[in-house]
Amino acid sequence: MDTGAGLFQGAPSSRLRVLKHLSEQKASLLKSQAARIAGLAGPTAEEDVDEDPNKPKELPPNSMQLYSYYEPSMQGGVYEIEVKQTVAHPTDTHQAPLNLASTQKFNVNAPRFTLPPGIVHSTYPPQGLGDHNNVLPHIVFNDPHLPWEQQGSPKQEDIDGEEENKPDGKKAKNKIPWVALLSFVEDELKLESRDLKKRSDKGLFPNPVTDREQNKATFVTQLTMGEYLEMGGDDGTATPPAATVVTPIKDDQDGEKIDRDTQVDVIFPKAKYVRDLFAGYDDQGTRKPEVEKDASGVVTKTNSPDLSRFAYLSHVRNVNTRHIANAGLDDDGLFSVVHGHRSGPLNLTSPKPIIVHLVSLEGVEDNLKFPLDDNKRIAFVSLYSWTYLCLPPDEVNFVDSMRHIGFSIKDNKCWLRTTDDVIAHVKASTKVKGTPAKLTDRLTQRMNDGYCLQRYRLHTGEETMAFYRGPLTPCYVPPVKEAWWPFQSNFSTDYQVLDPNLGIMDITYSAAWQLGRTLGIANQAYTAALVRLRTGIQTTGRRDALKEVAAEKAKSKSGTLHSIAGSIGTMAEISAADAGEEGHPPEARHRNLQPPQPLIFQTTEGDTVPHDHVMRAFVRKNVAAATSAAGAAHPGPQGLDELFIPFNDITLPKSADWQLVQTWILDNLFLKNIPAHYILPDPSYLPPESIRFFYIDNNWMDAFVDGALSIGNHLDRKDDVARQSMKRNLNRYFESKYVDEDGHELNYHPQIPCFGFLMRSAVVKAFPDIQIHAPWAVSDDVAGKREPTLRFETLDKDILLCLFDRMPGSPHWDPTDQITLSQPPHQQCFSIGTNLAAGSLEVEFPAVYTTTDNPPEGERYDALRIVKWFNSPGKAPMEAATKGDTDSELPAELKSALPKAVFDWDSRMLVFPAFSAAAYEAETKPQPTMKYFDESVPTSALVGTVLTSHISKMKIELPPTTRTFPAGTAEEDKLPPDSVLVPRHIRLPKDDSDNPDDWVVVDRPDTSSSPPPDPDPNKPAPPPHQSPPSLPPGKPTGLPKGFNPSASPPISDGETTHLRANENALLNKGITSQFELVIFPLGTPTPSSARPPVKFTIPKPDTVADHAIDIVVGVRLSKKPITLQNLQLFSVEVRFPMGGKATDLIASPYQGSGGRMLSNPRFNAHCNVEKDGKGQETLVFTLIPRTTARLVPLRNVGEISFVVNQARLNGNGGRVVPGPAVVMRENYRRQNRDPDNGVVTRFSHDASNPVVVEKVFA
Repeated sequence: MDTGAGLFQGAPSSRLRVLKHLSEQKASLLKSQAARIAGLAGPTAEEDVDEDPNKPKELPPNSMQLYSYYEPSMQGGVYEIEVKQTVAHPTDTHQAPLNLASTQKFNVNAPRFTLPPGIVHSTYPPQGLGDHNNVLPHIVFNDPHLPWEQQGSPKQEDIDGEEENKPDGKKAKNKIPWVALLSFVEDELKLESRDLKKRSDKGLFPNPVTDREQNKATFVTQLTMGEYLEMGGDDGTATPPAATVVTPIKDDQDGEKIDRDTQVDVIFPKAKYVRDLFAGYDDQGTRKPEVEKDASGVVTKTNSPDLSRFAYLSHVRNVNTRHIANAGLDDDGLFSVVHGHRSGPLNLTSPKPIIVHLVSLEGVEDNLKFPLDDNKRIAFVSLYSWTYLCLPPDEVNFVDSMRHIGFSIKDNKCWLRTTDDVIAHVKASTKVKGTPAKLTDRLTQRMNDGYCLQRYRLHTGEETMAFYRGPLTPCYVPPVKEAWWPFQSNFSTDYQVLDPNLGIMDITYSAAWQLGRTLGIANQAYTAALVRLRTGIQTTGRRDALKEVAAEKAKSKSGTLHSIAGSIGTMAEISAADAGEEGHPPEARHRNLQPPQPLIFQTTEGDTVPHDHVMRAFVRKNVAAATSAAGAAHPGPQGLDELFIPFNDITLPKSADWQLVQTWILDNLFLKNIPAHYILPDPSYLPPESIRFFYIDNNWMDAFVDGALSIGNHLDRKDDVARQSMKRNLNRYFESKYVDEDGHELNYHPQIPCFGFLMRSAVVKAFPDIQIHAPWAVSDDVAGKREPTLRFETLDKDILLCLFDRMPGSPHWDPTDQITLSQPPHQQCFSIGTNLAAGSLEVEFPAVYTTTDNPPEGERYDALRIVKWFNSPGKAPMEAATKGDTDSELPAELKSALPKAVFDWDSRMLVFPAFSAAAYEAETKPQPTMKYFDESVPTSALVGTVLTSHISKMKIELPPTTRTFPAGTAEEDKLPPDSVLVPRHIRLPKDDSDNPDDWVVVDRPDTSSSPPPDPDPNKPAPPPHQSPPSLPPGKPTGLPKGFNPSASPPISDGETTHLRANENALLNKGITSQFELVIFPLGTPTPSSARPPVKFTIPKPDTVADHAIDIVVGVRLSKKPITLQNLQLFSVEVRFPMGGKATDLIASPYQGSGGRMLSNPRFNAHCNVEKDGKGQETLVFTLIPRTTARLVPLRNVGEISFVVNQARLNGNGGRVVPGPAVVMRENYRRQNRDPDNGVVTRFSHDASNPVVVEKVFA
C-alpha cells in the first residue's frame, strides 16, 4: 500500500482516482462479458469466493473497522519441521514397520533491528509541529502485520484470562506486539559527556572506539550490534567485560544468530523511567511492587517486567480509501497503528519538545530483572523516532487552523489571484503617478482576472514585461472562437496576444504551447511513441491514398483495346508532314513553355494553397482513417458484433503508441508534471493558511496539447494533418461514453477536470491523507457512477490540490453537503480524555459497536458516560459535570465496577488493565447498547476507539461564479457550461471533420478559354529552364545613427563601486584587456595560445580556391577578469588592416555582407571602413550591446565571438612579409561613490589587444 504523494513532476499517474473508480466498474463488466462468452447466465458460486478469506472486506465510504491485531501466518524466527513416516509391507507381517523421521530448520525473515523502507505511513503529531499535552503520539504502518511479525511476550501470550473468555477454541482477542511507542523529555535520554567516552575512560562504550555522539534531536547513538552486546557484557569471548548498561537483547536467545555488524540506533533512558514503564498494576489501578516481601521483610518473590499494557496499545484499522488524498489503485485500506500511553508534561507555560521512539521489546521479559539499579541505564534499540512540541493549553492547534481557513472563504476573496490588498496598492500608486483612470481600470481588471506581470526577455535579448496567467483562473474563461486564434502552430509566438490598451504582450498561451512542446521532448517515451505514431499514420494514409488514385486511373482490358485506335491516329498525324516541313509553326512552341497551372486547395480562412486536390483529399481522408484505427480499442472476442470503440481506460488499446500518447496528454490535463511556477505565477496567489478556488482554462490546455503534438512534424508546415487527426481522435474520446469491449455503456463521458481548489495549511502536513467528501446530487442520473473527486493529492508538505469535473452553480452538487474536508479515520489522533489537568482527568466514553447491525437513529449514543478521576488516592471517580451542573455520583452499578485509578500522575501514564476495564464496564453497563456490543473481554480495538479524538471536519460552501450575464444575451455564452452534459472539446477547423465529403476543394482552373497571347516571332524563345536570379550581395551595416564612442550612459546604483580616493587611483592604472582574441579562417582548427600565429593561405589567382572566405573572430572573457571595479562594457572594436600593402590582411575594397554573431545574440556586429590621413584603410567591426541601457556588466559577458563574411585576402607582399596585426579595443565605463564624502566620479577606460597573423602563399 504505497500512498506516497506526487509533486508537480515524477509522480504516478495523476488520474489514479479515476482509474481506480473505472477498474471497480470494469470488474463487473468483465464478469458479465465472460458469462456471455461462456453462455452462462451469471457468475458461478466459486467465482464469488474471495481469494483470501482472512482479508477483511472492503467497507463503504466514510466507514472504519478496528481489529485488535492482525497476526501473520508465521512470526519471524527459526523454525524446525519434523516429518515422520511409517513404511510397512502390505503382506509381509513378519517384518517390523520402518519408522522414518527427518527434521529441517528454516528461518522466517521479519523486521528485527530496522524497519523496511516506506513502511511508515504517517506519524502524529507530525515532525516539528505541536499539539496539547493530552495528545498521545501514534505511528501508522502500511503493513497491517508489522507489530506482530515477531513474538512480543513469550510469558504472557494469553492475557485475556480464563479459557471461558475464548469460546469454541478461538484465539485470544489481544496479543502483545514486539514494538512499543515511548515518549521522553530531553533529560530522560541525554547522556552526560563522561558517559559518551569509552570504557577505559570510565564511559559506557566499548574500547577502542573514540568518544561517541548523540543525535541532538532524538538522542540516538549509532552502534553495531556487536558493540551493543559488548556493552551488556557479551563480546563473543570466553571472558567478557563487565556490563556498563543493561541490554535486553542477547545473542542466540531465540536460536537465531545475530549479525554483529548490523547498524542500529540505540537510546539509553534512565532506570527510573523504565521501572515505571514495565511496572504491573492490579484491576483497581494499584501498582504492584517489584519485589514481594513477607511480614519480616524477607523477599519472597521478584516480579518480572509486565508487558501486558502494550497489548492494548496497538490495533489494525480497515478504512475505505476512496475519498482519501494520495490513495492509489493498490490501496486496500488496512493499516496497523501503535500509539503511546504517556501524556506530555502538565502545567506547561511554554512549548516543550517531546522525543518519540518506536523501540523493540525483544528480551525485556527474560533479560530485564527487577529491581533495577538507579545508576544503570537501559539500552533499547530504536526502530523509528521523531520529535514534536507539547503546547500549553492556550496555544493554537490544527483544529483552530481548519476553522480559520473555513472562516476565510468569502465571496470574491477565495479565488486564485493576487490579494485585494495588492490590487488596492497598485491602484493607489498608479493614481498618485497620474496614470489615466482608463489604464488603471484595465490593469486592475487584468489582476482580478488572475494575471500578473512577469519579466520577459525578447528573442532579440532585450528585457521587458508581459502578462501571464497559468492554467488555473479565478473566473471561467470561455473558448476562443475568434478567427485570429490559431488552430495549430509551429511557433509559440503565434499564441501571443497584445493588449492594445496597455501595450503589453500577453504570453499566457504562448508559454502554454512552449511548455507542452518542452515537456513532450523531455519525455523520451512520449516523443518516441509520437514519432512512431506519426510515421505510421503518414505512411498508411499516403499508401492508401495512392491505392485509391491508382484504382481510378487503371483501365480494364477492353478499355485499353478501345483506346489503341485513337493512339494509332495520333502517331499517324506526327509523321504526316512533308520532308523538311515543321508540324507546328515556330511561334506556337512558346505555348508549351507556360508553367503548369497549380491545383488549388482552399481552406476555411479563404486563402489558397497549391496542392494536388485529388491527392490531398485522399491523403487527408486516409490519414484520418489511419489515426482513428490507431486510436481504436482492440477488437473483442470472436463471435461478437462488429463495433467501433475508441480506446479508453477500460478497453485494450489497438496501438500501444496511441495509448502512451493519449495517456500522457490526459495526465497533463490533470495538471501532472506542470511546473509550479506555471501553475502559480506569483506566491501571493496562495498565502499560508488559505484556500483558493479556480477554473481550468481550456484554451491554455488546448495550446499546451498543440505544442505537445507538434513534435516530429517534418512534412506539413501550414496544415499538419496528422496533428489535426490526433486532436480529432481525442475529441472522439471525450465525446464517447465509456464502453467496454462488449459494447456496454456506463452512461457518462470521460471525466476531465474543469474546477478545483488549492489549500495551503499546516493541516495538510499534519494529515497528509486528509479526506474529502463531495457527493453528487441524489437526484442526478449519474450519481454513484462517476467519481466525485478526480484528483486529490498533496503536492507539497503543506499544499493540497483537488480537481472536479463540476463547476460552481452546477445542479450536480449535493445542496446540503457540497465539499467536506475531514481527518481520515486512520489518522485521527489519540488523546487521554477530554480534559487532563494536574488534579483531574475527564474521560468521555463513546458508544462502541461491534456488530454489523446498524442502530436506528433513536438508539445512537454519542457519549454513554463522562467520568472524572481525581489525583487523590481516596477520592472515587464521579460523573462529570454537564450543562453547568456540578459533578455527581455515578450510578451504583457502574461505580462499583469502575477502577479507582486509571492514570498515574507521577509517571503521566495510563494504567492498564484498569483503563481497559473501565472502558469495558462503561460499554456493558448501559443496557441500550448491549445488543450492539458483544465483546467478552476488553480489547485493544475498544481502547483505541475510546482514546480516539473526534474527527475534525470542515464543510465548504462553494462560492458563486465570479461573472453573471443576463439570459438571452450574447454574453450568455461566457457563463460556465454544464460540464457533465457537455463534453470536453479541442477546437478544430470547420473543414476538419470526420467526413471527407465536407472538406472544401476547389477544382482545377479551366484555362482553355483564355490562351496566352502569341509571342513576337522576332524575339528569341526563352530557355526551357531558368535559375532564380541571384540576390545582390549584402552590404555591411554601418554604425547606428547617433552612436558616440565617447558617450557616458547612466550607471545604476547597483553597479556603483564604493572605493576611497587612494584605492581609486591605484585601480585606474591597472585596466588591461579583459578578453582573449583568436582569429582563424572558417573550417580550420581553433588555435590555442600554445600554437604559433595562425596562418592565412593566399590562393593562386584565377584558380578554384581563389574566392572570398569567412573569418572567425573568437572573443572570450579571460580566465581572471577584473571584478573589483564593476566594469560596464560599452563597446568592443576589432580592426583589420585593409589595402594592398604587404601588412594588410584583407583586400580592398571589402564587398562582403559584414559580420554576424555566433552564440551570443545579445550583441550586434556593425561594420564600417575607416581611412586615415595617409590613405590607410581599416575594416572595423564594432560590437555593441543590444540593450536600452547601452551598458552591460562585464561579469555577464562570457564570449562575443562573430564571423567576418566573404572577405578576400590581400595577396600582395611576396613570400617574406611581416605579419599583419589585428587589433581589438575594449571600451568600458564605471562609476564610483567615495564612502567618505559621497562624491560620485565617472570613469572611461580603453584597453587594446593586438594579435599577429601570418600570410602564407600557395
